[in-house]
Amino acid sequence: MTGTDTAGTPAHGETATTNGNGAAARVESQVLDPARLRLSRGPHGEFRLVVEDDRCYLNCRASWCFPFSDRRRYVALFDGLKGEVGVLHDPATLDEASQTVLSEMLDRRYFVPVIERIRSIREEYGVVYWSVVTDQGPRDFVCRGLRDSVIELADGRLIVSDVDGNRFEIPDYTTLSRAAQAILDRVL
Repeated sequence: MTGTDTAGTPAHGETATTNGNGAAARVESQVLDPARLRLSRGPHGEFRLVVEDDRCYLNCRASWCFPFSDRRRYVALFDGLKGEVGVLHDPATLDEASQTVLSEMLDRRYFVPVIERIRSIREEYGVVYWSVVTDQGPRDFVCRGLRDSVIELADGRLIVSDVDGNRFEIPDYTTLSRAAQAILDRVL
């Protein structure tokens, strides 16, 4: 049986989500039993996932299913070759050692320095050159264009992606200089 129970909770094997219009949608995934999972580091530092009585997945990766709206639940686990292994509904239900490894995996994936100040933004022929100060120190990076590189979230929060796939967060772009706001307003 699929759908939701009387409380609106996703049925077994489903993860609730919304589409861009706010309408409910369903994504089918294998739900993983946390009691059967063990996450660890291999001899060369790679992440491994062992599912008891099943198999070991090498070069495992993890990502939040809802990184902006529900970041503490619903983690998708992937192997290095075939794609998604399944979804873990609550990471806190893993054993302590696996929780530590999962936290490390997610911290690595979602390392997003916060832009505290923009020193300069320069646009030339659709390429944008940024010079910023982040909570991790000064950074210079390049984007392919503002429209393709800046995502607006709620309450003035922005995510900026550079050409190398690195992401940066601007918690509230309205606190930036007027010049920086004027450039960003063109795409928001």
